[in-house]
Amino acid sequence: MNPLTLLQSGIDNWNQWRAEHPDIPCSLAEQDLSHGYFLRVILAVLI
Repeated sequence: MNPLTLLQSGIDNWNQWRAEHPDIPCSLAEQDLSHGYFLRVILAVLI
């Protein structure tokens, strides 16, 4: 599972997958977040 692809599919999908797979490590440390997608997710949650 590519964590960035999962995150891009929607925060609800991310949260559901994480809840169903708590023992599988999932890191965005090696992902390219330079396009600002992650920032848009954070801002969308705040609105």
